[in-house]
Amino acid sequence: MMNRVELRIVMLVLLFGIAQAPARASSFIQLDVPGSTLTVAEGISGANIVGFYQNGSGRHGFVYNGSSYTTLDGPGSSSTEASSVDGGNTVGSYLDGSGRHGFLYNGSSYTTLNVPGGTGTVPEGISGNQIVGYYGASGVSHGFLYNGSSYATLDFPGATNTDAQGIDGSKIVGTYIDAANKLHGFVYNGSSYTTLDPPGSTSTYLRAIQGNNIVGYYFDGSSNLHGFVYNGSSFTILNYPGASGTAADGIDGNRIVGEEDSPSPHGFVFQSDTLSTPEPTTIFLFGLGGLGLAGYSWRRRSATIRHG
Repeated sequence: MMNRVELRIVMLVLLFGIAQAPARASSFIQLDVPGSTLTVAEGISGANIVGFYQNGSGRHGFVYNGSSYTTLDGPGSSSTEASSVDGGNTVGSYLDGSGRHGFLYNGSSYTTLNVPGGTGTVPEGISGNQIVGYYGASGVSHGFLYNGSSYATLDFPGATNTDAQGIDGSKIVGTYIDAANKLHGFVYNGSSYTTLDPPGSTSTYLRAIQGNNIVGYYFDGSSNLHGFVYNGSSFTILNYPGASGTAADGIDGNRIVGEEDSPSPHGFVFQSDTLSTPEPTTIFLFGLGGLGLAGYSWRRRSATIRHG
């Protein structure tokens, strides 16, 4: 049993250890394509960030390598959006005279992706040779998984609409609409679906997954929009400083990309040491502001083919 002197020494050692614990650093960096009126960052892989921007000539996809932007326009496109990247491969969608088509861009050429029988195809996530997204059929959206040669439909049981948004290995995340017309997030492990909603959410969008970390955004009961990270056991709120709304769209390691409205739409990169070793009690609360659904001017996702 320790005497008082030994106990004090132990306490001092513990206090010194706490004082010397490394600081957890986090930061936001805003992303804007030069000359754009709107920039949205959708996916990240290594040094590459993809998304889309809008200017006087329309909507275009982009790849940002950390120093410069490269524009992506699908074949014959009047509107292109890049959604996700894995290594040197980017997926997204484009609009031409015949409708909305998916694409896979390998750094030099485009491959068009169309779900057979679909009225529009929108890839949203890529992991290796697997691509997920959604397509329209008879006014309803269905999720899909494409393995490089064939398409499999993904429908949450009992849902009226399903959107697959992100993939990592055998796990897929996305959003579905239930019979009461409410939007929920879901995780699919290859055999079963699980609903995932942050506490207080009235509408949830799961956008990307990597390992145990899932990113997305949700509307709360006051119609405020918040980004979040889910580490497998708890949610971390992510709000851009001074913005009236934040959406987390992609993740790679300890970096997250997305969009914020302060007051016009901008892309962002968020980096935090806590993403590598998630701490359930850590919550980032930045710039909590109001954002009404009726006044929400960004390109946001519903559960139908909604890209123009």
